[in-house]
Parts: sequence; C-alpha cells; structure tokens
Amino acid sequence: NHDNTKIISPPKLNLFFQNHHHSPKQSHTKRALQLYGGDSSSSPQEQQEEENEATNKQQQQKLKGRILLVIVAILYGTFNVALRQIYAFPDPPSASALSASRGWIATVCFIPFLLTSPPSPSSTTTTTELSKEENDDDTSTTTSSKRQLLITAIELAIYNFAATGLLNIGLLKVSSSARASFLLQSSVVVTPLLSVLVDGFKSVNANVWSGCVAALAGLMLLSSSSGGGDVASAAVGGNGSGAGGGNILSSILSTITNTSFGEGDIFILCSAISWSIYLFRTSKVGTTYPEIQLQFYKTLVLALLYTAWFIFASFFSGGGGDNTFINLWIGWKNVAAWLILAYSAIGPGTVADIIQQQGQKEVSASEANIILSLEPVFTAIFGIVLLGEVTSVRENVGGGLIFLAALLA
Repeated sequence: NHDNTKIISPPKLNLFFQNHHHSPKQSHTKRALQLYGGDSSSSPQEQQEEENEATNKQQQQKLKGRILLVIVAILYGTFNVALRQIYAFPDPPSASALSASRGWIATVCFIPFLLTSPPSPSSTTTTTELSKEENDDDTSTTTSSKRQLLITAIELAIYNFAATGLLNIGLLKVSSSARASFLLQSSVVVTPLLSVLVDGFKSVNANVWSGCVAALAGLMLLSSSSGGGDVASAAVGGNGSGAGGGNILSSILSTITNTSFGEGDIFILCSAISWSIYLFRTSKVGTTYPEIQLQFYKTLVLALLYTAWFIFASFFSGGGGDNTFINLWIGWKNVAAWLILAYSAIGPGTVADIIQQQGQKEVSASEANIILSLEPVFTAIFGIVLLGEVTSVRENVGGGLIFLAALLA
C-alpha cells in the first residue's frame, strides 16, 4: 500500500475476472487497477485496438449465429421431406401419434448430450473462500436459477405446442392449403412487430424490415404454387394442392382474397403468433441458460403434452377395446417408417433445437425468423434430390426472393 494502490480482495478479484473472461489477463489487470484506484491508464491507440478487437469478435459471433440458423433451416427442410415419406406409407400415423412418438425419441436423444456437456457455471462456483452465509446464499441462488430454467422450458414448450396444435385445428377448417401456408408464414412479419412492441423501433433495423418484405413476397409465391401446402399437407397426411398456372400476381391475390376470413384462418394466425413468440423468447433467454439443459426440459415437456394429446385423441378415434391406441397408427410395425421418424427426431429435432438456441444467442429474433424462412427452399431442393419432384418457375422465383431476404437481413 506504499504506492497508494488499492488491494482487491480475492473473492472480488475472482468475480472481476469471471465477468471479464473475454479479455487477456494483462487487460484484466489494467482494468482492475483502473476500477479500484490504480494509476494505470491506456493510450488512445490501445483503446482503439481494444474497440476494434471487440467489434471483430462481435461480427464473427454474429456470422457464426447466422450459419447455425442456416443449418437449422436445412434440417427443417429435411423434416418436411421425411414427413411426406412417412405419410406415403400404407396406414400412416395420425398427427398425435407421430408427434408423441417423435417427442419421446427426441427426449431420449438428449441424454448423450447431457452426459457429455460441461456443468453450467452456476453449479461450479468456487466456494472455498466464501463464508457459510455466503455459501448458503450461493446454494439458494443456484436452486432459484434451476427453477427459473425449468419455468422457462415449460413456457417455450407451451408456445411450441400451441403453434402445432392451433395449426392442426386450423387446417381442418381451411379449405385451401395454399392459404393456410401463407397465413402460417406470416410469422416472418409478426416477429419484428413483436420486437418493436417490446423493445422499441430501434430493435429492428431497416435491413431486417427489407428482408421481411422480400421473405413475405417469396412465401406468398410459394404458397400460391401447386406445392404451396407443404406444411399443411404434412400435418394432415395428404397432398395439398393450390393454384397452378396463370399469372403469378393474380394467383397470389386469389390466394389471399378468394375466401372470407373465417375461424380456421384465426387458428392458423394464432399458430403463427405462437411461433413468433417462441422465436422472440428464445432469443431473449438464449444467453441466460445453457442450450442443452433448456432444450432438454422443453422437449421433455413437449413429449408429455403430445402424449396427453395422443391419449385424448385415442378416445375419439372411433375404435375401442384393446385397439384404441393402435387405431391412431395401424401401420406401426413398419420399420422404415420408424427409421425415418427417428431421423426426424434426431436431426430436425434434438440437434436443430440445440444449435438454434446457440444461433439465436447472436442473432435477433426477427433476423432468425427470416433465415429460418429458407426452410421451404431447402425442402424443394431435397424434394428434387430425394423424391424426384420438379419445381415450377413460380417456386423458383419465390425461393430466390427468400434467399435474397436472408442476404438483406
């Protein structure tokens, strides 16, 4: 203390280094001396270098997040193709049977990730230098953090389940699969509006708004094409058909205006809103909780909800006796169907959930929604490669607009 430099206590110093783990140790020492009364100072050149380093790191992290979300869109694209293949088999599963089966497979697939993932920071706090009172406070904080993680997982599961359930109800009441697909993809606009309502206009920049417009235009084109009901047809186990041929603009207007806004439209719009809320909340909590633990609990709750749906549906399946549950999937002995279902649970399920949260740590919910809207583009690509499908000019233009939207955002 002869040089008038203040001494930092070990617990406070440890906390300081934990909160500044992104900088070199020399920079830690310099900042610690500055904050606690030292006389060390950095030159303007050093400050500029630190700012440039921080900016470059932020840009790299954002690029990593975008790449991860593109991978998620690719996995989601394979999911639609997988569902079409499952529903092409004789005696395919009902929506509730497929969802419940897939939910439990995805939950089990999280176990290897849980066993190999490092413990969360809250559970590894050093307590050797803390008093008994501080140790008790730390234990209480850890317990509260785990409780909040579980509550957040339940919240995300409810939004996800609501999006699926409302969609399935709406599809039963909407005559046009193209119209249903368009209404569902309106979430690409709902998400930035939600961000503006909660965080203000500055939370969504001009590039994202431009991307939203381009993505919506592309989705409208895809929805008005002959294959526009991919999401809808997969959910109900049929092959949706929309308008084909003719002028593109008139077909889009017909898709929007040829039917009065009815009860089914409301359900599908609510599904889109639920999905937007899910994306928004995932971006908010992405940096707060470890992705493997959060997504595991979310998937577990989803599996329980899907199972409740399956049991409820079994009593209204028109069967009875010992075959009540089997009636919801008469062809359940099909090994190929189970293998495809297992892939849909692992790739577009477990893996996609984990890397989506990792990506949304660095990317806003609005931008994430635009990138994820690439899903029908990859669905078309995999449909061509794996199923031999042929895309129309309208679908190619729509896919190009969505790709442009991702670049703009």
